[in-house]
Amino acid sequence: MRKSIFLLSIIAVLALALPAFADEAEDYIDEEVAEWTEIANNNDFVILDTIVEMVRDEVTIRMELAPGVYHFYSSGGLHVEDLDLYISDAEGMDINSDTLVDKIPIVVILLDEPTIVDIRVDAWSYEAGYDEGYYCLLITCEDDGDILEVFE
Repeated sequence: MRKSIFLLSIIAVLALALPAFADEAEDYIDEEVAEWTEIANNNDFVILDTIVEMVRDEVTIRMELAPGVYHFYSSGGLHVEDLDLYISDAEGMDINSDTLVDKIPIVVILLDEPTIVDIRVDAWSYEAGYDEGYYCLLITCEDDGDILEVFE
């Protein structure tokens, strides 16, 4: 009987703590988005899209971009240790990437013509005990760049 009460107490404490961990992870990634937004605004860049999702291994987004200079800012969330960012064309040819062992990849590209690009965010490692986490990605441009189409 005492063991059952003890186990139920532990389960209750864990159940109450899990939402707090989720809130902490969401708050962390929201702060990252705010920081990247401030950097983009301070540089007079136009923010074209902001994406916040969970990542386990990799996420790929395909879109057509107008000619322009683009800055892609990304951050791994609270439990992500290493996050990479790759930009390639529709044929899979690398345009640019950031594969440093950190969780804040930044990539800049120049497009001379409308181009379909694949934006791949790839999580390589997490803190011990975690196998997924939030990431954010801001797609910004310096000039008349624009997202022409997003492919599902």
